[in-house]
Amino acid sequence: MKTSLCLITLLFVGSCGFAQQYPFQLTLTRFVEAGEFSEQQAVQTIESSSVIKPSAIAQYKAGQSVLLQPGFVAHSGSLFMATIGPVERPGIGKAEGSLSVSAYPNPFVDQVLIEYILTQSERVGYELRTSQGQLVHQTAASQQSEGSHQVTLTGTGLAAGVYLYQIQIGARSYTLRLVKRD
Repeated sequence: MKTSLCLITLLFVGSCGFAQQYPFQLTLTRFVEAGEFSEQQAVQTIESSSVIKPSAIAQYKAGQSVLLQPGFVAHSGSLFMATIGPVERPGIGKAEGSLSVSAYPNPFVDQVLIEYILTQSERVGYELRTSQGQLVHQTAASQQSEGSHQVTLTGTGLAAGVYLYQIQIGARSYTLRLVKRD
């Protein structure tokens, strides 16, 4: 299924997806450049002395702790998010009924392609909101079959900034953070 909607840049935030082999501990010391998106995960701990430049996005997720060491800087105009929550251990497979979601490109200028895979037939709806929670666009839920689906979101008429794209799948909801650039 392919649907056109107005949208902004998106980043997946949630606890679903295909298993990846994340390290138990991760030490970061790099620069995240303007316009770059960096998503880092560790099963236990992330330690960072990275520099997040303006217009860059960095998202850290660790099972136990995220430690910001001396030298860590998130410049004004950047987006930095750190969360503590379960990170799949190496070798653990995809959970039954989970969802694989991706968005490309993110950040985007003209449009972003959101792809997701349903493991069973379910009702699916979408909402696009500003980072302040204001509703920009909403699509009523419709029944979708198991398998791969795509939604193309266009940035026409959207101001540069951060948007939240929420996919409602049955009783579950998943939020993607999208970044629209000029």
